[in-house]
Amino acid sequence: MSCINENLTKHIRIIANNRSDLATLTALPAMHASYPVENVKIIDRELVTRSTSTADQNITIDFSADELINGFVLGRHNLTSSATIAWKLYSGAGGTGTLLLQSSGGCLGGSLGDGELVSFPAGWGSFPWSSIPWGGSFTSISSSLPTRLTFSTWFNATSCRSIVITISDATNPDGFFEVGRIFTGLYISPMINAEFGLQLTHKETTKQVRLIGGTLRSHAKDQFRKLNFNFAWLNEAEREALNYQMSRIGLRRDIFISIYPEECSQKNNDYAMIAKLTKEPSFISKVVKRFGHQVEVEET
Repeated sequence: MSCINENLTKHIRIIANNRSDLATLTALPAMHASYPVENVKIIDRELVTRSTSTADQNITIDFSADELINGFVLGRHNLTSSATIAWKLYSGAGGTGTLLLQSSGGCLGGSLGDGELVSFPAGWGSFPWSSIPWGGSFTSISSSLPTRLTFSTWFNATSCRSIVITISDATNPDGFFEVGRIFTGLYISPMINAEFGLQLTHKETTKQVRLIGGTLRSHAKDQFRKLNFNFAWLNEAEREALNYQMSRIGLRRDIFISIYPEECSQKNNDYAMIAKLTKEPSFISKVVKRFGHQVEVEET
């Protein structure tokens, strides 16, 4: 019998159906003309949205109809350790109607105002919601390799028509805020976690050449991460959900994966990524009403 990895904090969470990509996004104040807010709906790494200053920035996500969501992610941002993020879910378009759910300070299961629980696994340190700084650190990275830091939060499934996000980071040394992707939707999280043997690999396209004098010369190129893991004991409902979503996105669309979704630490950020499948989805019949599914992804 295969060994099940129970040491992962809670269970792996995957947002494979990103509802933000189908929504209307607006920014107040307006983003930089060359980096509009609509760029967060594009997979390409070099296309980001960027503010014009470090003044508080609002981003509103308007769905065409009510959407049931339980996960929210800001991907590849440049926010500093003093940054804070607040979000609110509304019943009406444009942040109108009934306030259904909102963020509050805390980390790893902090209580929301309506009694639901939310986790704050953004990366390093505490996760910044409301007035609580997230305790992260920012390292300048070449423009060809945007920062990998992600903000993610998980909550009980809530049906809403719009989301209003407020970003505050007045001391950001870049003089602006930058976000590469936004994910919202219902996450998939099998009841039985991935098997032991989950593998995180750091890859790069750097080429090495041995010179005549013996020096090993490296021509630096892009770096990225790769994840490989196996769900060995999916039930029928989980197989159906994964089969539908993974076959729908194929090798074409990106997904968000968090391996340690409720751990506020460096490990959470190391094992969370926006990625694409690099292997066509397949499912193996294991025993009666149990299925296996191997997942291989690379960071986009």
